[in-house]
Amino acid sequence: GGGGGLTDQGYAQVSLLADHLFERGIKGPEVCILSSRSNRAEETSAVLARRLEVPNFDLFECLCPGQSISIISRNHSEFLQLVENEARRHKFVIISAHPEHVDILPTIWGMSLKIQIPIVRGSPNGTARIFCLTSRQVESIRPGVT
Repeated sequence: GGGGGLTDQGYAQVSLLADHLFERGIKGPEVCILSSRSNRAEETSAVLARRLEVPNFDLFECLCPGQSISIISRNHSEFLQLVENEARRHKFVIISAHPEHVDILPTIWGMSLKIQIPIVRGSPNGTARIFCLTSRQVESIRPGVT
């Protein structure tokens, strides 16, 4: 993948996030990780997989940063197919991508489920958005930041 790898700060952020998810019971065979092919996302996925006891993860071009928001919005069928396939087999689907994807992908997925999920702008690195199918609520978390 392109781009640099995780910085020390990035590694610390994803480690905190992984600990937070693990403590919430997001771990083991119920978890699927879908990752961008970029170096940073792949390293992020590796940290998450190790901590959450997920045996492996898959890399996808449709989650790469070269995909602008307008392209993602218009051509989201590959992303939706990925998530829907994994959601049938896993309780939790983690998408390891880039801040612009964190901002918009939950909205696109929500549209397919006829659920309104607002677009967020400018999510900082280290942010996760958790979508609960049961409550139909989206939560943004960034562990270690108060």
